[in-house]
Amino acid sequence: MITSLLGDHASLCIKKINDKYNDVKILSFVIMPNHVHLIIFVSDASKHKNNQKIETKRIDNEDMRNIAKRCGRLSYIVSEYKRYITNYANKYDITFAWQDRFHDRIIRNQEEYISKINYIEQNVSNWKDDDLF
Repeated sequence: MITSLLGDHASLCIKKINDKYNDVKILSFVIMPNHVHLIIFVSDASKHKNNQKIETKRIDNEDMRNIAKRCGRLSYIVSEYKRYITNYANKYDITFAWQDRFHDRIIRNQEEYISKINYIEQNVSNWKDDDLF
């Protein structure tokens, strides 16, 4: 996959996550033209949780950061990653937007882990068959 300037920065930010956090490790990733796939390992994530209730109201970016911190470590890491990319895009006047949420899945065993790794690695070669290609 040949990435854009923003894609290059997205890749760099993923690599920096491994350096920044002792409890987080990016095990695999791929930057695609319209999405990213990550396998993120978070060790002892339970100690980062805060089970406060979240009121239903209009939510802005600051609210989303606060919600992510309360919901768990993974949400916090993903929201921070998205913020870094958005700030970079804004700085260089690159038209860009994230979808509101992200899809996550707990990998429960070695077989599922291998399947997800294979999917990520094959995603680039399957891009030509994507509806948005």
